[in-house]
Amino acid sequence: MITDKVLNKQFFEYHCNMNWSEMAELSGFDRHTIAKYAKLTGFIREAGVSCSKLDHSVSYWNDKKQEASDGFLLGDGSIRLRNGIRNGNYACSQKHEEMTKYFMSFFADYKPYIRIMDSYHRKLKKTYRICRGSTLAHPDITIQRYRWYSGRTKILPVNIVLSTLSVLLWYLGDGNLHRSRVRLFTNNFTGEEVEMLCAGLDSKCNIKSHMLWQNMGGKKYPYIAINKHDSESFFEFIGRDSPVKCYDYKFLA
Repeated sequence: MITDKVLNKQFFEYHCNMNWSEMAELSGFDRHTIAKYAKLTGFIREAGVSCSKLDHSVSYWNDKKQEASDGFLLGDGSIRLRNGIRNGNYACSQKHEEMTKYFMSFFADYKPYIRIMDSYHRKLKKTYRICRGSTLAHPDITIQRYRWYSGRTKILPVNIVLSTLSVLLWYLGDGNLHRSRVRLFTNNFTGEEVEMLCAGLDSKCNIKSHMLWQNMGGKKYPYIAINKHDSESFFEFIGRDSPVKCYDYKFLA
């Protein structure tokens, strides 16, 4: 069962400073399930140990988090706002644990937790091992949720931050190198939004790019293409070395 793999003794020992509600918020299970599996795994909370909480009256936000958040959300990242929970939390799923840890490191103040689990792909009828990272919920993240979403649909903020860090995280999450040419995939956005991103890359990063369309499942999605010459400028801007070994192949030698 998935529950057994997530709510194991390691989970409880790692998060022993949290209370049941915080563990429930982090894992996605309810408090009763948390308490049940804490007992089943033999986890015993020491009497008198106080549980630290994420103080919702304090903002942990700064400019670097803004850059990291925008890059994270341009790519594979998301902000979850579940029913019954007032504030949102960052979340992502990656093939590589190293990449997940790198993403979550920028949001350390929100107590991220990383778990490895199996995910079944219904169409391909295959099971894949994935690494999921998520933070606790906080009002800082809720503000970003309303910048980035209209209902459940991700939208492009008009005041998007395009910096070395944000573009790097965007590329790591949703970019690749094809025949020495950079491609940035933007399936979640409209053609108009992608044109805005191209204009932003030009004006803020001095990187020339253009929008193309790809067919997937009978639908057309926009993506950003950068020619070979300007791909050199792209790597001069974000750096020529990958911050994670698992994605060394995405960078020009």
